[in-house]
Amino acid sequence: VAPLMGVSLCFSAFYAYVTSGSVVFIDLLGMPTERYGLTNLVIIGAFVVGNLLSTRLSRRFRADQMLRVGAMGMVLAVLGLLVPIVMGTTAVAPIVGAMSLYAACLAIVLAAGPLVVLNAAGRAPVGPAAALLGSVQLGMAAIAGYLAAEFYNGTALPMAMVMTLMVVAGASMILRRPQEGMVL
Repeated sequence: VAPLMGVSLCFSAFYAYVTSGSVVFIDLLGMPTERYGLTNLVIIGAFVVGNLLSTRLSRRFRADQMLRVGAMGMVLAVLGLLVPIVMGTTAVAPIVGAMSLYAACLAIVLAAGPLVVLNAAGRAPVGPAAALLGSVQLGMAAIAGYLAAEFYNGTALPMAMVMTLMVVAGASMILRRPQEGMVL
């Protein structure tokens, strides 16, 4: 259960950004809408780089090792997002930088996570286990998006706090020491 929830929570943070990112950039920071798309171009570019990195890492490391590295990187990313916002510095570059690191690490988590989760399922049928993973990921994503919207207060803080909460909770589940007999 821990790998399933860990991967799902780390994934869900992206939907807090998807829900609030445009409001933060366009309404809060006054970015023209035609330039907002460029922020997503950079972040998705980082996701592609993370996928390319995952391919290389998978030749040298086990999936559980990659998952842990991705989770740790995500924690650094959301802290890099949260700290400047808490300190009153909401600006394009720190948000795009933190989100780019998050996206690159998300690619690693999404490459390794399903392997770890399905391996943990043991002899259970793979189809239902994969469907459960997808359902939990989308369910957690819906919750993250809802929370970011519900607590929006005219600042980027709710988005950053929801992302941090989801990633730290997910990473703690991924990084905890496996219990005896647990497949990881």
